Amino acid sequence: MTVPATAARLARIKSVSRLQPASSGDMTVAKLMKASQWGKREFVAGSVPDNRTIKRWVENGLLKGRVVDGMVWVCSSEQWGVDSMISERVRTLMQED
Repeated sequence: MTVPATAARLARIKSVSRLQPASSGDMTVAKLMKASQWGKREFVAGSVPDNRTIKRWVENGLLKGRVVDGMVWVCSSEQWGVDSMISERVRTLMQED
């Protein structure tokens, strides 16, 4: 028996597929952090966006992360204002010997 796909379920699947894991040796592991902590790290006090805003950014692909059971998790390597692909490439180059 198949379960009909809901919009929320599809959004979760899409957000998971956008997540690019950071490499750690031979094993790839995506480091996730709470959206609220990421917001505090990336924005000055008084300018931190609401978690609903961060969730929308993840769902729209502006920010790499996941929405799991309504909770928002952001890739710890994400930096606001820097394209995810550029940031990932810089990390890769820095890890090369």
